[in-house]
Amino acid sequence: MKTVTFSQDLDELWEEHDINKDGWLNKAEAKKFIDKLVQGLDFERAKNYNPENFEKVFEEFDENKNDQLTKGEMATLIKKVFANSWKST
Repeated sequence: MKTVTFSQDLDELWEEHDINKDGWLNKAEAKKFIDKLVQGLDFERAKNYNPENFEKVFEEFDENKNDQLTKGEMATLIKKVFANSWKST
């Protein structure tokens, strides 16, 4: 398993974690995706994510509440959570 760097193509990371190749990430796939992403982030960004809050984060950004994230939903999650602009509602 290779380590992700922030500059790694997120499409490549997505493909790696979309195990069933349906174009969405379910909760298990999304958790592994985020965990891998965090490994490659600098400390200042990585500290903004608490793995214990995964369920809450996932639910917040799953806009259509289908228990899957689109690439767009994941992009929004990454931008907001890792920029520390996400506040749970």
